[in-house]
Amino acid sequence: MVVGSNLRNEVPLLAHRVRKAAVGGAGISFLNPREYRYLFPVAGYLVAEDMAGELAALVAAAEGGKTAKDEHRKIIDSLNDGTVGMILLGHLAQRHPAWARIRALAAKLAGRTGAGLGYIPDGGNAVAGCLAGVLPHRDAGGKQAADAGLDARTMLAGNLSAYLLLGCEPEFDCANGDAALRSLAAADLVVAIGSYASDSLREYADVILPIGTYAESPGTYVNAEGRWQSVTAAAAPVGQSRPAWKVLRVLGNLLDLDGFDYQDSQQVRDELAEILGEIRPDNAYRGDRASAKKAGGTGETQDVPMYRTDAIVRRSRPLQETEQESPASPAVVSF
Repeated sequence: MVVGSNLRNEVPLLAHRVRKAAVGGAGISFLNPREYRYLFPVAGYLVAEDMAGELAALVAAAEGGKTAKDEHRKIIDSLNDGTVGMILLGHLAQRHPAWARIRALAAKLAGRTGAGLGYIPDGGNAVAGCLAGVLPHRDAGGKQAADAGLDARTMLAGNLSAYLLLGCEPEFDCANGDAALRSLAAADLVVAIGSYASDSLREYADVILPIGTYAESPGTYVNAEGRWQSVTAAAAPVGQSRPAWKVLRVLGNLLDLDGFDYQDSQQVRDELAEILGEIRPDNAYRGDRASAKKAGGTGETQDVPMYRTDAIVRRSRPLQETEQESPASPAVVSF
């Protein structure tokens, strides 16, 4: 069962695997805020903005509720057919205002049906970011942070005096791009570290430091399976731009901070691997079970088109003019 995902756009290779499973006889069900077209047999399709409400109904059906609808029972039967089931939470679910409740209910449904629980990472290196401690309340390896930071929404709603952006185009990368731009425009100082100096960026940034794109930088990706994959730069950085880790290292040195003595990106990777030890990505839900009982589950979800996901593809006019991009896409962003 796939919850909150435009699967073919989000992870085409995973969509291909799901299609192979469907062709092989697996029952594939979807719960989405809108209907998407799939080129394989679909066992059940629920369409609702209130995805949390539909998940609650599925949990009730799994618990033998007498008022369960046939469409809910059909999906539960598919998950309970004696084979190993899986519930996957996609990008639309993760961007939903009721994400905490959706996640709690999906975990409860997985427990009731014996299915596994998985997530479709939003971004090519989201797993690595979590392992490295990018979340404001977590340190490396998921350890609870002693001094928790602010999440992005709180930062942008808090009228902070200064912001540091790293590879971020807020109008495209933030769930509420307009609010992000207003907060940045009102700040006393905005330092932007990025690969493109767009017209929008020049309006609010006081300092712009150039970095190479991900294709011009070496690094390591950790995929949804938890597999580490290191890459070299496909091309040299343009002009005076440098890989982001080098820019951050120099800033750390200028501020006399500890832990900024790396000579190459491999040292960064190796240190993180040493800190993590045997820690691996884990989908087990350890959140507040009471979240599953909280009311309210509606809200707007943001479906980001495939060719609007990063700064490089946004600037490709041919990609922006493809059929799937044309209806709702703005003009190609400037350099």
